[in-house]
Amino acid sequence: MQTRFLKPVLLVTAAALALSACATATPYGPAGPQSRYGYSEQRVDSDRYRVSFAGNSVTSREQVEMSLLLRAAELTLESGQDWFATVNRATDRDVRLQGTPDPFYYDRYSPFWGPSWRY
Repeated sequence: MQTRFLKPVLLVTAAALALSACATATPYGPAGPQSRYGYSEQRVDSDRYRVSFAGNSVTSREQVEMSLLLRAAELTLESGQDWFATVNRATDRDVRLQGTPDPFYYDRYSPFWGPSWRY
């Protein structure tokens, strides 16, 4: 009786974990060569930085703004300062769509040759 109940619970739990892994917001961390999502900073002057954060389609605007403020606070503490100020606040939604070819599609014609009919 115990194993009869345990099997459906494990299946539902595994399905929920698999679905939740598909659509998660961008975690806080540096953007790098492995992932274009995350924060990055650029030193503009000896005491000025430009901080940016790129999130995926599930990341909310509020989370992006909080990540920007958190990174600015971390940079302030790393440089030994007590406070920071935002000079220009621009949080824009920039959407880019990227198409990928279907790996299972097979085209027997080359790009320069295809079926044609003459009348």
